Amino acid sequence: MDLAALTFQQEIWKTLIGALATAIFVTIAGGIVAAFVTGRSERRREDFDLRAKLLEHASRVAQGMFSLCQHTRRRLTDASARDADSIAEIIKALDEGYLNFATEARALETTLGARFGVSQSRCLRMTLEVQPTQTWMFTVGGIRSGTF
Repeated sequence: MDLAALTFQQEIWKTLIGALATAIFVTIAGGIVAAFVTGRSERRREDFDLRAKLLEHASRVAQGMFSLCQHTRRRLTDASARDADSIAEIIKALDEGYLNFATEARALETTLGARFGVSQSRCLRMTLEVQPTQTWMFTVGGIRSGTF
Protein backbone atom coordinates (compact mmCIF):
# COMPACT_ATOMS: atom_id res chain seq x y z
CA MET A 1 0.00 0.00 0.00
CA ASP A 2 1.25 3.47 -0.95
CA LEU A 3 1.66 5.76 2.07
CA ALA A 4 1.12 8.92 -0.01
CA ALA A 5 -2.25 7.84 -1.36
CA LEU A 6 -5.27 9.02 0.61
CA THR A 7 -8.56 7.28 0.97
CA PHE A 8 -11.70 8.75 -0.52
CA GLN A 9 -12.87 9.95 2.90
CA GLN A 10 -9.52 11.60 3.61
CA GLU A 11 -9.64 13.38 0.22
CA ILE A 12 -13.08 14.75 1.09
CA TRP A 13 -11.87 16.04 4.48
CA LYS A 14 -8.77 17.53 2.91
CA THR A 15 -10.86 19.36 0.28
CA LEU A 16 -13.38 20.61 2.87
CA ILE A 17 -10.68 21.89 5.24
CA GLY A 18 -8.87 23.59 2.34
CA ALA A 19 -12.08 25.27 1.16
CA LEU A 20 -12.95 26.34 4.70
CA ALA A 21 -9.46 27.76 5.26
CA THR A 22 -9.68 29.65 1.95
CA ALA A 23 -13.09 31.03 2.84
CA ILE A 24 -11.89 32.22 6.24
CA PHE A 25 -8.74 33.78 4.75
CA VAL A 26 -10.67 35.56 1.98
CA THR A 27 -13.29 36.81 4.44
CA ILE A 28 -10.72 38.21 6.85
CA ALA A 29 -8.51 39.69 4.13
CA GLY A 30 -11.52 41.11 2.31
CA GLY A 31 -12.84 42.65 5.52
CA ILE A 32 -9.50 44.27 6.26
CA VAL A 33 -9.23 45.70 2.73
CA ALA A 34 -12.85 46.90 2.77
CA ALA A 35 -12.38 48.56 6.16
CA PHE A 36 -9.19 50.26 4.95
CA VAL A 37 -10.77 51.54 1.74
CA THR A 38 -13.97 52.65 3.48
CA GLY A 39 -12.07 54.37 6.30
CA ARG A 40 -9.83 56.12 3.82
CA SER A 41 -12.75 57.39 1.75
CA GLU A 42 -14.55 58.54 4.91
CA ARG A 43 -11.45 60.45 6.03
CA ARG A 44 -11.16 62.05 2.61
CA ARG A 45 -14.85 63.01 2.71
CA GLU A 46 -14.51 64.50 6.19
CA ASP A 47 -11.41 66.41 5.09
CA PHE A 48 -13.25 67.74 2.03
CA ASP A 49 -16.26 68.79 4.13
CA LEU A 50 -13.99 70.58 6.61
CA ARG A 51 -12.12 72.41 3.85
CA ALA A 52 -15.38 73.42 2.18
CA LYS A 53 -16.75 74.72 5.49
CA LEU A 54 -13.57 76.72 6.19
CA LEU A 55 -13.54 78.10 2.65
CA GLU A 56 -17.15 79.20 2.96
CA HIS A 57 -16.42 80.85 6.31
CA ALA A 58 -13.35 82.64 4.92
CA SER A 59 -15.32 83.81 1.91
CA ARG A 60 -18.11 85.17 4.09
CA VAL A 61 -15.67 87.03 6.34
CA ALA A 62 -13.79 88.52 3.40
CA GLN A 63 -16.96 89.42 1.52
CA GLY A 64 -18.36 91.11 4.62
CA MET A 65 -15.31 93.35 4.94
CA PHE A 66 -15.27 94.07 1.21
CA SER A 67 -18.95 95.04 1.29
CA LEU A 68 -18.37 97.25 4.32
CA CYS A 69 -15.50 99.04 2.57
CA GLN A 70 -17.60 99.52 -0.58
CA HIS A 71 -20.50 100.83 1.49
CA THR A 72 -18.16 103.22 3.32
CA ARG A 73 -16.74 104.47 0.02
CA ARG A 74 -20.23 105.09 -1.34
CA ARG A 75 -21.26 106.96 1.80
CA LEU A 76 -18.08 109.05 1.76
CA THR A 77 -18.54 110.00 -1.88
CA ASP A 78 -22.20 110.86 -1.34
CA ALA A 79 -22.82 114.60 -1.58
CA SER A 80 -24.73 114.64 1.72
CA ALA A 81 -21.78 113.22 3.66
CA ARG A 82 -19.61 116.32 3.48
CA ASP A 83 -19.84 117.52 7.07
CA ALA A 84 -17.45 116.40 9.80
CA ASP A 85 -20.14 114.69 11.91
CA SER A 86 -21.27 112.52 9.01
CA ILE A 87 -17.71 111.56 8.18
CA ALA A 88 -16.98 110.75 11.82
CA GLU A 89 -20.09 108.54 11.99
CA ILE A 90 -19.11 106.74 8.76
CA ILE A 91 -15.55 106.15 9.96
CA LYS A 92 -16.83 104.94 13.35
CA ALA A 93 -19.06 102.38 11.59
CA LEU A 94 -16.08 101.31 9.49
CA ASP A 95 -13.92 100.94 12.61
CA GLU A 96 -16.54 98.79 14.32
CA GLY A 97 -16.89 96.65 11.22
CA TYR A 98 -13.14 96.28 10.98
CA LEU A 99 -12.88 95.15 14.60
CA ASN A 100 -15.50 92.45 13.92
CA PHE A 101 -13.66 91.45 10.74
CA ALA A 102 -10.28 91.33 12.51
CA THR A 103 -11.71 89.12 15.26
CA GLU A 104 -13.28 86.70 12.78
CA ALA A 105 -10.19 86.68 10.57
CA ARG A 106 -7.82 85.98 13.49
CA ALA A 107 -10.01 83.11 14.69
CA LEU A 108 -10.11 81.70 11.18
CA GLU A 109 -6.34 82.09 10.80
CA THR A 110 -5.79 80.26 14.09
CA THR A 111 -8.06 77.43 12.96
CA LEU A 112 -6.23 77.15 9.64
CA GLY A 113 -2.90 77.15 11.47
CA ALA A 114 -4.00 74.40 13.82
CA ARG A 115 -5.51 72.21 11.10
CA PHE A 116 -3.17 72.77 8.16
CA GLY A 117 0.01 74.30 9.58
CA VAL A 118 -0.48 77.82 8.19
CA SER A 119 1.71 80.05 10.31
CA GLN A 120 0.54 83.53 11.15
CA SER A 121 4.01 84.98 10.62
CA ARG A 122 4.08 83.46 7.12
CA CYS A 123 0.72 85.07 6.30
CA LEU A 124 1.96 88.41 7.60
CA ARG A 125 5.21 88.10 5.63
CA MET A 126 3.26 87.30 2.45
CA THR A 127 1.03 90.33 3.02
CA LEU A 128 4.00 92.59 3.55
CA GLU A 129 5.72 91.28 0.44
CA VAL A 130 2.64 91.96 -1.67
CA GLN A 131 2.14 95.56 -0.54
CA PRO A 132 5.28 96.74 1.28
CA THR A 133 4.69 100.50 0.89
CA GLN A 134 0.98 100.62 0.14
CA THR A 135 -1.17 102.61 2.54
CA TRP A 136 -4.80 103.64 2.35
CA MET A 137 -6.24 107.04 3.15
CA PHE A 138 -9.89 107.97 3.52
CA THR A 139 -10.75 111.34 2.08
CA VAL A 140 -14.01 113.15 1.61
CA GLY A 141 -13.84 112.39 -2.12
CA GLY A 142 -13.28 108.67 -1.67
CA ILE A 143 -10.53 106.22 -0.83
CA ARG A 144 -7.06 106.85 -2.23
CA SER A 145 -4.10 104.54 -2.18
CA GLY A 146 -0.44 105.33 -2.42
CA THR A 147 2.45 106.22 -0.16
CA PHE A 148 1.61 109.12 2.16
